[in-house]
Amino acid sequence: MISVERPTLVRTASDNNIEFSAGLKSISSNSSIAEKMAKRDIKVIEVEIKNNSNSTFQLDYNNVRLVNKSSSIPAMETNEFIDDVSFNVGGYWLWSLLWLGSTTCTGSGGCESSWYPIGLPIALINVLTASGANSDFEKDLTNNRLNFTLNSGEHKKGMAYFKVPNRERFNLQINYRLNGEEKTTEIEMGL
Repeated sequence: MISVERPTLVRTASDNNIEFSAGLKSISSNSSIAEKMAKRDIKVIEVEIKNNSNSTFQLDYNNVRLVNKSSSIPAMETNEFIDDVSFNVGGYWLWSLLWLGSTTCTGSGGCESSWYPIGLPIALINVLTASGANSDFEKDLTNNRLNFTLNSGEHKKGMAYFKVPNRERFNLQINYRLNGEEKTTEIEMGL
């Protein structure tokens, strides 16, 4: 479900022989998810990190944030992000209320009615499909989360999710460990 498109608004930084490249990421071609993200001011930032040092690079997702002069926004937890943008499965059960009625009358004046729950299979198919999509979406987000260790010469991409007020400008701040020593780099995102 996560888009393979290149991120937009790509910015770079280099610090301690570590190369950072960050950009806004479109994570889904599903218009429903895109609309929910826009409505809730959620931005996804994809960061590619290359370790050109001779040391081990460690990044914990909890040490990624957006900062400006007046505030700091921590990255959203994956489950919080999913709750905000995933499909509402419960609403599909309303289809089960759809019934088809049939009345058959005989020539002697007797009538017989039959009711068929035609909405139940529709509801079940929709619930199973949406639940599966939500589960796949959660796996993709968890597997692509910005949280990893890189040995010398390795590079990797990951994503972080933020609720960003539209009228403020922020930079991406990444606190990491290089050979056990705490370091910080900031990437001007202009968000």
